[in-house]
Amino acid sequence: MSINKTALIRLLDLLANCEQPAHSLQEIADRIIEALESPQAMQAAYGPDTQALAAENPASSLLLALSYELDDYFALGDSVDEIWEEILAAFETPAMPAFPYEEMPFQDIESFFIWANEQLQLAHPDYGLIEFAHNPEYAFQLILIQHQYMDEILELCEQLGLTAANILE
Repeated sequence: MSINKTALIRLLDLLANCEQPAHSLQEIADRIIEALESPQAMQAAYGPDTQALAAENPASSLLLALSYELDDYFALGDSVDEIWEEILAAFETPAMPAFPYEEMPFQDIESFFIWANEQLQLAHPDYGLIEFAHNPEYAFQLILIQHQYMDEILELCEQLGLTAANILE
């Protein structure tokens, strides 16, 4: 699998909210590129469970590597309440409501995304959510990003073969 290293480094930088030093981004990109060489390399880099996942679905290997490398930035879960808790945890002072177990203002995933985005925009208007597809380990895989980089991130994802979308599109 051939990866555009420059695009990968830029994507890593943006997904990490421009918080990582350049040498760290370089090291992460090198680890990812090496891990994508084979399922065995994926296992060596990220553990035994990843080899089978990489062998079953090679197209998801890049996303799998990204989620391991940037796990502090991803919101991963099998239910919307798990995802919401991870989004809240991303902020020192979230200023957003707890998950509305008692009176849910949404009935499906799309409605949850609309509600989550509304809450995010009220409390933290500079941020947005991107959803990634093709993660066999979780039903939901989102990342909180700075709104100003939304289009660039989506373009880089497309260049690198990742399926990603703004949660509102």
